[in-house]
Amino acid sequence: MVEGAVGYTLLDDDRPSTEQNVSTTAGWYTVIVLCLALLISFTDRLVINLVVDPIRADLILTDFEVSLLQGAGFAVIFALATLPCGRLADWANRRNVIMTGIALWSVATIACGVAGDFWSFFAARVAVGLGEAALIPAASALIFDSFSSRRRGIALGIFSLGAAFGTGVAMFVGGGRLRQVKRLSSSGWRIFDADFAHSRRSPILPTLTVLLGVTWVWTSDL
Repeated sequence: MVEGAVGYTLLDDDRPSTEQNVSTTAGWYTVIVLCLALLISFTDRLVINLVVDPIRADLILTDFEVSLLQGAGFAVIFALATLPCGRLADWANRRNVIMTGIALWSVATIACGVAGDFWSFFAARVAVGLGEAALIPAASALIFDSFSSRRRGIALGIFSLGAAFGTGVAMFVGGGRLRQVKRLSSSGWRIFDADFAHSRRSPILPTLTVLLGVTWVWTSDL
Protein backbone atom coordinates (compact mmCIF):
# COMPACT_ATOMS: atom_id res chain seq x y z
CA MET A 1 0.00 0.00 0.00
CA VAL A 2 1.36 3.42 -0.96
CA GLU A 3 0.42 6.82 0.51
CA GLY A 4 -0.64 9.14 -2.31
CA ALA A 5 0.76 12.66 -2.64
CA VAL A 6 -2.72 14.18 -2.41
CA GLY A 7 -3.69 12.45 0.83
CA TYR A 8 -5.40 9.26 -0.26
CA THR A 9 -4.22 5.70 -0.06
CA LEU A 10 -3.37 3.89 -3.27
CA LEU A 11 -3.46 0.13 -3.24
CA ASP A 12 -0.74 -1.68 -5.13
CA ASP A 13 -3.42 -3.54 -7.03
CA ASP A 14 -4.84 -0.24 -8.32
CA ARG A 15 -1.70 0.49 -10.27
CA PRO A 16 -0.67 -1.04 -13.57
CA SER A 17 1.70 -3.97 -13.30
CA THR A 18 5.13 -2.77 -12.25
CA GLU A 19 6.77 -5.89 -13.54
CA GLN A 20 5.57 -5.38 -17.08
CA ASN A 21 5.01 -1.87 -18.39
CA VAL A 22 2.50 -2.46 -21.15
CA SER A 23 1.30 0.71 -22.86
CA THR A 24 -2.42 1.44 -22.94
CA THR A 25 -2.49 1.18 -26.73
CA ALA A 26 -0.74 -2.20 -26.74
CA GLY A 27 -2.97 -3.44 -23.94
CA TRP A 28 -6.25 -2.65 -25.72
CA TYR A 29 -4.84 -3.94 -28.99
CA THR A 30 -4.00 -7.21 -27.26
CA VAL A 31 -7.54 -7.46 -25.86
CA ILE A 32 -9.04 -7.06 -29.34
CA VAL A 33 -6.75 -9.69 -30.82
CA LEU A 34 -7.51 -12.13 -28.01
CA CYS A 35 -11.24 -11.46 -28.49
CA LEU A 36 -10.84 -12.43 -32.15
CA ALA A 37 -8.97 -15.56 -31.11
CA LEU A 38 -11.82 -16.52 -28.76
CA LEU A 39 -14.34 -15.83 -31.52
CA ILE A 40 -12.54 -18.23 -33.85
CA SER A 41 -12.20 -20.75 -31.04
CA PHE A 42 -15.97 -20.89 -30.51
CA THR A 43 -16.58 -20.96 -34.25
CA ASP A 44 -14.30 -23.97 -34.72
CA ARG A 45 -15.77 -25.92 -31.84
CA LEU A 46 -19.43 -25.34 -32.84
CA VAL A 47 -19.32 -25.56 -36.61
CA ILE A 48 -19.49 -29.37 -36.49
CA ASN A 49 -23.08 -29.09 -35.28
CA LEU A 50 -24.14 -27.81 -38.70
CA VAL A 51 -22.94 -30.88 -40.56
CA VAL A 52 -23.93 -33.72 -38.25
CA ASP A 53 -26.17 -35.49 -40.77
CA PRO A 54 -23.65 -35.45 -43.66
CA ILE A 55 -20.91 -36.68 -41.30
CA ARG A 56 -23.11 -39.49 -40.00
CA ALA A 57 -23.98 -40.61 -43.52
CA ASP A 58 -20.45 -40.37 -44.94
CA LEU A 59 -18.63 -42.10 -42.07
CA ILE A 60 -21.53 -44.44 -41.23
CA LEU A 61 -21.65 -43.40 -37.58
CA THR A 62 -24.10 -44.39 -34.87
CA ASP A 63 -25.95 -41.79 -32.85
CA PHE A 64 -23.69 -42.60 -29.90
CA GLU A 65 -20.55 -41.97 -31.94
CA VAL A 66 -21.95 -38.69 -33.20
CA SER A 67 -22.71 -37.63 -29.63
CA LEU A 68 -19.11 -38.39 -28.67
CA LEU A 69 -17.79 -36.24 -31.50
CA GLN A 70 -20.07 -33.35 -30.57
CA GLY A 71 -19.69 -33.67 -26.82
CA ALA A 72 -17.21 -35.83 -24.95
CA GLY A 73 -14.58 -35.85 -27.69
CA PHE A 74 -14.15 -32.13 -27.19
CA ALA A 75 -15.55 -31.31 -23.76
CA VAL A 76 -13.76 -33.89 -21.61
CA ILE A 77 -10.25 -33.04 -22.77
CA PHE A 78 -11.12 -29.32 -22.72
CA ALA A 79 -12.18 -29.58 -19.08
CA LEU A 80 -9.23 -31.75 -18.04
CA ALA A 81 -6.66 -29.61 -19.83
CA THR A 82 -7.86 -26.20 -18.65
CA LEU A 83 -6.24 -26.38 -15.20
CA PRO A 84 -2.85 -27.64 -16.47
CA CYS A 85 -2.94 -24.95 -19.16
CA GLY A 86 -3.69 -22.38 -16.47
CA ARG A 87 -0.71 -23.59 -14.48
CA LEU A 88 1.42 -23.44 -17.62
CA ALA A 89 0.31 -19.84 -18.17
CA ASP A 90 1.55 -19.00 -14.66
CA TRP A 91 5.18 -19.77 -15.38
CA ALA A 92 5.57 -19.92 -19.16
CA ASN A 93 5.41 -17.15 -21.75
CA ARG A 94 1.69 -16.59 -22.18
CA ARG A 95 1.90 -15.56 -25.79
CA ASN A 96 3.74 -18.79 -26.57
CA VAL A 97 0.98 -20.75 -24.84
CA ILE A 98 -1.71 -18.92 -26.83
CA MET A 99 0.08 -19.26 -30.18
CA THR A 100 0.71 -22.98 -29.58
CA GLY A 101 -2.94 -23.51 -28.71
CA ILE A 102 -4.13 -21.68 -31.83
CA ALA A 103 -1.77 -23.67 -34.05
CA LEU A 104 -2.91 -26.96 -32.50
CA TRP A 105 -6.65 -26.38 -32.78
CA SER A 106 -6.29 -25.00 -36.32
CA VAL A 107 -4.43 -28.08 -37.56
CA ALA A 108 -6.86 -30.30 -35.66
CA THR A 109 -9.87 -28.61 -37.28
CA ILE A 110 -8.39 -29.29 -40.69
CA ALA A 111 -7.75 -32.90 -39.58
CA CYS A 112 -11.46 -33.23 -38.80
CA GLY A 113 -12.16 -32.49 -42.46
CA VAL A 114 -9.91 -35.28 -43.72
CA ALA A 115 -10.84 -37.91 -41.12
CA GLY A 116 -11.68 -41.26 -42.68
CA ASP A 117 -13.36 -42.96 -39.74
CA PHE A 118 -14.73 -42.37 -36.29
CA TRP A 119 -11.48 -42.78 -34.37
CA SER A 120 -9.45 -40.40 -36.52
CA PHE A 121 -12.26 -37.84 -36.25
CA PHE A 122 -12.45 -38.39 -32.50
CA ALA A 123 -8.68 -37.89 -32.11
CA ALA A 124 -8.90 -34.66 -34.10
CA ARG A 125 -11.74 -33.39 -31.88
CA VAL A 126 -9.68 -34.21 -28.80
CA ALA A 127 -6.82 -32.16 -30.25
CA VAL A 128 -9.22 -29.26 -30.89
CA GLY A 129 -10.26 -29.37 -27.24
CA LEU A 130 -6.66 -29.49 -26.05
CA GLY A 131 -5.63 -26.53 -28.18
CA GLU A 132 -8.60 -24.39 -27.20
CA ALA A 133 -8.13 -25.15 -23.49
CA ALA A 134 -4.96 -23.05 -23.54
CA LEU A 135 -6.59 -19.83 -24.71
CA ILE A 136 -8.81 -18.60 -21.87
CA PRO A 137 -6.42 -19.05 -18.91
CA ALA A 138 -3.41 -17.66 -20.78
CA ALA A 139 -5.38 -14.79 -22.32
CA SER A 140 -6.97 -13.88 -18.98
CA ALA A 141 -3.57 -13.79 -17.29
CA LEU A 142 -2.15 -11.69 -20.12
CA ILE A 143 -5.01 -9.20 -19.83
CA PHE A 144 -4.71 -9.12 -16.03
CA ASP A 145 -1.04 -8.14 -16.27
CA SER A 146 -1.74 -5.52 -18.93
CA PHE A 147 -4.24 -3.39 -17.00
CA SER A 148 -4.77 -1.83 -13.60
CA SER A 149 -7.64 -3.16 -11.50
CA ARG A 150 -9.80 -0.23 -12.63
CA ARG A 151 -9.69 -1.40 -16.25
CA ARG A 152 -9.41 -5.16 -15.96
CA GLY A 153 -13.17 -5.66 -15.74
CA ILE A 154 -13.95 -3.92 -19.03
CA ALA A 155 -10.93 -5.53 -20.70
CA LEU A 156 -12.05 -9.01 -19.67
CA GLY A 157 -15.60 -8.13 -20.71
CA ILE A 158 -14.46 -7.20 -24.21
CA PHE A 159 -12.44 -10.42 -24.41
CA SER A 160 -15.51 -12.44 -23.39
CA LEU A 161 -17.51 -10.99 -26.28
CA GLY A 162 -15.59 -13.37 -28.52
CA ALA A 163 -17.60 -16.30 -27.14
CA ALA A 164 -20.96 -14.76 -27.99
CA PHE A 165 -19.91 -13.50 -31.40
CA GLY A 166 -18.15 -16.79 -32.16
CA THR A 167 -21.40 -18.68 -31.62
CA GLY A 168 -23.22 -16.29 -33.93
CA VAL A 169 -20.54 -16.47 -36.62
CA ALA A 170 -20.59 -20.28 -36.56
CA MET A 171 -24.32 -20.30 -37.23
CA PHE A 172 -24.57 -17.36 -39.64
CA VAL A 173 -21.47 -17.74 -41.81
CA GLY A 174 -21.47 -21.50 -41.45
CA GLY A 175 -25.06 -21.72 -42.64
CA GLY A 176 -24.25 -19.84 -45.83
CA ARG A 177 -21.21 -21.99 -46.49
CA LEU A 178 -23.21 -25.13 -45.81
CA ARG A 179 -25.65 -24.31 -48.61
CA GLN A 180 -22.73 -24.33 -51.03
CA VAL A 181 -21.27 -27.67 -49.97
CA LYS A 182 -24.67 -29.39 -49.93
CA ARG A 183 -24.65 -29.14 -53.70
CA LEU A 184 -21.66 -31.48 -53.71
CA SER A 185 -21.60 -35.19 -52.85
CA SER A 186 -22.31 -36.57 -49.37
CA SER A 187 -18.66 -35.92 -48.50
CA GLY A 188 -19.05 -32.19 -49.14
CA TRP A 189 -18.96 -31.64 -45.37
CA ARG A 190 -15.20 -32.29 -45.54
CA ILE A 191 -14.67 -29.16 -47.59
CA PHE A 192 -16.90 -27.28 -45.18
CA ASP A 193 -15.16 -28.44 -42.01
CA ALA A 194 -11.56 -28.14 -43.16
CA ASP A 195 -12.09 -25.06 -45.27
CA PHE A 196 -14.44 -23.04 -43.08
CA ALA A 197 -11.90 -20.97 -41.15
CA HIS A 198 -8.63 -21.83 -42.82
CA SER A 199 -8.91 -21.56 -46.58
CA ARG A 200 -7.70 -18.90 -48.93
CA ARG A 201 -11.33 -17.86 -49.38
CA SER A 202 -11.72 -17.25 -45.64
CA PRO A 203 -8.74 -15.23 -44.37
CA ILE A 204 -9.76 -15.33 -40.69
CA LEU A 205 -6.84 -17.42 -39.47
CA PRO A 206 -4.11 -15.71 -41.54
CA THR A 207 -5.42 -12.33 -40.40
CA LEU A 208 -5.40 -13.44 -36.78
CA THR A 209 -1.87 -14.77 -37.15
CA VAL A 210 -0.66 -11.41 -38.44
CA LEU A 211 -2.43 -9.58 -35.60
CA LEU A 212 -0.89 -11.88 -33.03
CA GLY A 213 2.53 -11.35 -34.59
CA VAL A 214 2.18 -7.58 -34.33
CA THR A 215 0.98 -7.91 -30.74
CA TRP A 216 4.03 -10.07 -30.04
CA VAL A 217 6.23 -7.14 -31.02
CA TRP A 218 4.20 -4.42 -29.30
CA THR A 219 3.82 -6.01 -25.87
CA SER A 220 6.54 -6.73 -23.37
CA ASP A 221 7.35 -10.26 -22.28
CA LEU A 222 4.40 -11.17 -20.07
